[in-house]
Amino acid sequence: YYRLAMDQLDPPNKEESQVIHERIIHTFQTMKKFLESNTADAKKLEKEIFVSIKALSISSKRLRDSGLAGRFVSRMSEHLTRFAVAFEDMKMIFYYRTPIGLRAYGKIFIYAFPIIYAPYFAFLASDFAFGLPIPFYYLMPVLYTFILSSLDNIQTQLENPYDQFGEDDVTIDLKEVEEMVEE
Repeated sequence: YYRLAMDQLDPPNKEESQVIHERIIHTFQTMKKFLESNTADAKKLEKEIFVSIKALSISSKRLRDSGLAGRFVSRMSEHLTRFAVAFEDMKMIFYYRTPIGLRAYGKIFIYAFPIIYAPYFAFLASDFAFGLPIPFYYLMPVLYTFILSSLDNIQTQLENPYDQFGEDDVTIDLKEVEEMVEE
């Protein structure tokens, strides 16, 4: 977006290009804050991002009025549209996490599973079924509980990929974005 404004206009409109540069950086900074915020603070930041998108759209109109070819303005609009669609996708992930009913269903089974199956494992231990040692039958409910609790913790970690809590979170490197814009 910025490169089209800088490179394709003869003579270059440095003032408008600088405004675009600052608006792009501001948009990414706001998006980073939005994705790392809690949902209560997010609405204000979301609105600010859409204001930035609108300002970038207006800048492309001003560049067209300054003599930028229509195909370049069209390309700028396409890039801006793709950004807005990608932001909408990220916004949906941010706002709409695992449904409450599904989380409750998982919690019920995490806590109820060992209790429900405890008599079965006790029965197996009392009959020495399959010729396995008795501690094995006590170990199985513990393993099931451990596995289900681990899956619940993994679900909690994966639920918000932007919270910067965990190794696999999505990070927005503002320095990299700025370098990319300026190249």
